[in-house]
Amino acid sequence: MHPDETLIQPEELHTLVSDLFQNTGMPSTDTDATAEVLVGTDLRGIFSHGTRLAPNYLKHILEGHMKAQPQPNIMFPAGGTRGYDLAVVAGLLTGAFSGGQVPSCRERYNATADSEHTFIAISTEHFVPHEQFLDEVDEMIAACHRTPPRDGFERVCLPGELEWEREQQWRENGIPLHRDHLTLLAEIADRLGVKVFW
Repeated sequence: MHPDETLIQPEELHTLVSDLFQNTGMPSTDTDATAEVLVGTDLRGIFSHGTRLAPNYLKHILEGHMKAQPQPNIMFPAGGTRGYDLAVVAGLLTGAFSGGQVPSCRERYNATADSEHTFIAISTEHFVPHEQFLDEVDEMIAACHRTPPRDGFERVCLPGELEWEREQQWRENGIPLHRDHLTLLAEIADRLGVKVFW
């Protein structure tokens, strides 16, 4: 751990972030979901998109650029950071399939017309019994782990597995947050009248 970092327990950080958003008038169900996503992103090690963004979101709400009660429908990502192959499929499904263009055909990016967001929900029970599906997933994971590693490596991991292991460690021991990150949170907390715990 870097000397400028402090270990912060995820539960305490979740409570703080939720309290900050509640002090803007956002309903507690939305603040808890927001805190869950932002702290979860920190736990995955993607600090640029986690609680470090909370002060910006909160300032936008306080300045009237964002609504504290927007009536959102929140969908949680299934796999975290998407890979290139998924990006290609998403580009086809939401670009070409929707009457737009795939990224390689665009001369300029138009944020309204060229947004490529894909949300897919699959109920496995429509294809196979759920337990059978989970057994197949377990076998695929085991097969990956049985693969002999290349020279210089200890083991073969699935995409996201190392991050998942780090997340479990940080859930138990705390998330290492840089002092600048904590300062940003403390400043907006002071503005909203919320006491920080560090």
